[in-house]
Amino acid sequence: MNDIVQLLADENLLDAESAQQVRDALASGKSMDDALRTAKTASEDKILRFLATYFDIPFIDLEKDAATHAPTKELLSKFPASILLAHRIMPIAEGDGMVIVLTSNAFDTAGLDELRLASGIEVTPALATSSEIDRFTKKYLGVGADTLQSLGVNDDDVTVIDDFNEDDLDLGAAAQDASIIKFVNQVLAEALESRATDVHVEPFEDQLRVRYRIDGVLVEANIPPQVRKFHPAIVSRLKILSHLDIAEKRLPQDGRIRLKVAGREIDLRVSVIP
Repeated sequence: MNDIVQLLADENLLDAESAQQVRDALASGKSMDDALRTAKTASEDKILRFLATYFDIPFIDLEKDAATHAPTKELLSKFPASILLAHRIMPIAEGDGMVIVLTSNAFDTAGLDELRLASGIEVTPALATSSEIDRFTKKYLGVGADTLQSLGVNDDDVTVIDDFNEDDLDLGAAAQDASIIKFVNQVLAEALESRATDVHVEPFEDQLRVRYRIDGVLVEANIPPQVRKFHPAIVSRLKILSHLDIAEKRLPQDGRIRLKVAGREIDLRVSVIP
């Protein structure tokens, strides 16, 4: 591994201080991928491009070619979302009996090996930056995909039940579940990032629809249909944040949420309509 560090230094991708930081991190037991991320290096993009050439594997610039490499729903359905999220990897194309999987780890193949074993499909890596893979994951797996994972639920064992009864839940406790809190935070964070003026959370019989109003136009967020099962807890979480009565389900309620994002205070008006 020290040979790789020296090679990166020779290519001016690591200065002397950064190279020593990487060596120290390796000596402490960190993987090469983690060591490179923690050092003061050149951009991840440049390092991954160099490593892609060095290992003779593709580098994919998702910022420029995202549409070209968009995965189909059929392809994504072949792989457990929990593994994709845990290892931050993303299948994008299938051909010649194998699937190309994006990863930002040039040295760690554990995620690819686990995906291969779980799916029975041969996979081959392609490199992309971690930020672009995260963006791709959010776009194609949905905002709530990691909520399902943290609740121990996957696509194979969740079905929407027609006789689902909100009264069977302790909504106060459910709304405080860490995964529900995280999901609501993700929805609000994505709305702010998208410069949305409104967020609509709309329950239907077989799905929970989330829409953002951006530049006057309602845009539907990509939400896994299985999140519908957690709709009561999600609404209760929003009510708790708004200081509303979570037990009141028949009357309209109005409240407000005050957020602090990157040091900036955001004031949200909340309306709940049965």
